[in-house]
Amino acid sequence: MDARQGRYSRGLSRRHLAVLAAALVVALAASSVACSRQPSSKTRRGLSTSISEAAQATFSPKAAPTAGSSVGSGDAVAGRSPVGSGTKSAAPGPATRTLTASDRGVTSDSVLVGWLNIDNSNMAWGESIGFSVPSYPTADFVEPFVKEVNANGGVDGRKLKVEVVMFDGLSEDAKQAACVKLTEDLKVFAAIAVFGFWGDGEVCLATRETPLLTINFPSDDVLRRREKGWVRSTLMSKDRILKNWADWAIESGIATAKKRIGVWSEGDPESTQVTRDVLLPYLKAKGLNVVETFYFGTDYSRRPVESSSAVLKFKSANVDFVWPAGNYITNIFFLRVAEAQDFHPEYTASDFGYLATDPTSQSYEPNQWDRVRAMAVMRSGESAAGKPLTPAEKECLAAYQRFGGKAFKKDADRFMAMATCEHLALWVKAARVAGPNLTRAGFLNVLDSLGNYSERVTISDTLSFRKGKYDAADRFAVIEWRRECTCYWQIEGFRPGRW
Repeated sequence: MDARQGRYSRGLSRRHLAVLAAALVVALAASSVACSRQPSSKTRRGLSTSISEAAQATFSPKAAPTAGSSVGSGDAVAGRSPVGSGTKSAAPGPATRTLTASDRGVTSDSVLVGWLNIDNSNMAWGESIGFSVPSYPTADFVEPFVKEVNANGGVDGRKLKVEVVMFDGLSEDAKQAACVKLTEDLKVFAAIAVFGFWGDGEVCLATRETPLLTINFPSDDVLRRREKGWVRSTLMSKDRILKNWADWAIESGIATAKKRIGVWSEGDPESTQVTRDVLLPYLKAKGLNVVETFYFGTDYSRRPVESSSAVLKFKSANVDFVWPAGNYITNIFFLRVAEAQDFHPEYTASDFGYLATDPTSQSYEPNQWDRVRAMAVMRSGESAAGKPLTPAEKECLAAYQRFGGKAFKKDADRFMAMATCEHLALWVKAARVAGPNLTRAGFLNVLDSLGNYSERVTISDTLSFRKGKYDAADRFAVIEWRRECTCYWQIEGFRPGRW
């Protein structure tokens, strides 16, 4: 489907615009892996990564601050860490060892983990405009990898169980309800959120001292002050993205002191905070000339009107370079209005707001976005550039098929499998290394001690973990959007960011 068709429709309902916003999460489905080289299904065999043993250090989590409908898949989800191609994980230990109920969600024979995912049942309309929604329920993607874990000894002899809880991605209340269900009703040990779960939902889990692994991009303020180390992102914080983005744009010659820059941002508190407190001061310190700013509101039904105001404001200030510090939905509206008003500035982009992922950018206005270059923490543009699958991707695809994963019908299915594989493997590794006396504090401490990490990392490049660092990605590639395919091409490989 050509997602570029037509200008924005003023007849879109408030609900449909909200669905577009929710698609920001779901559309990731083609972003990394979708655009991440797709091998024949015949290649999906094999597996890898054995879990090493390590001593459990000490972690003293501070008391954290505050903040679905659910579908259980506990029976389908249970077991020991991932195995690697032919390698078996370490034996559970001496027969005399006695496993106990060492923490919430842990019994002598099982560990319960919550799996959070956006409810795709209200996303059918999004697909009609080109957004990719997974073909199967979330549990169908989780189950093969849980079977693999349990087939290889479980978590130190305990069976891994996973309870899947779905939530309405359009509702902050639903995220809070999902958090309460996991922590108060199900009493899980920890949680994993592949996408769609952020903001107050994350803070809610942190308040209830529940470790969360997430693919979200929280700000440093949220990760440290509000979540106090209970939430760990496998990507890069908003603050680090913004600074690395600025450094790269300047060093590459895309952004210069001669250009009159206009910055637009979202109106939610987190985006507003990082734009005002991080991006704008950093651009000024680097000698760039920001002549105008615009903050959108939180009501997506007003995006067409607000985009007109933003374009008018930028044109009045003679802006010739636009820095979009917001999400791709807003960018779609802005670009269409800019084209309609004959406003043709230069642009830059990054993963901030998923601006630089493949499916989220297919609806961009070609006359505005053609040849725009971006920094990308996620693996965007690799398929178009003909990049081969990474060893981690091959390993995850092999495990998925070996343990009964359903055939992929679309790119969203592949992404779900890849993201599930990466995050469950990371969780199991930390849990196993924490040892038989598994506790939440010990689990978080192990994450702090992992150092450089690449086992089954499929969504980005190599990660790194250390005490006080709550976002794991450090490297980015350079991609370029091209009108010929309405997609990104990777033009420079991964490199470390300064931040």
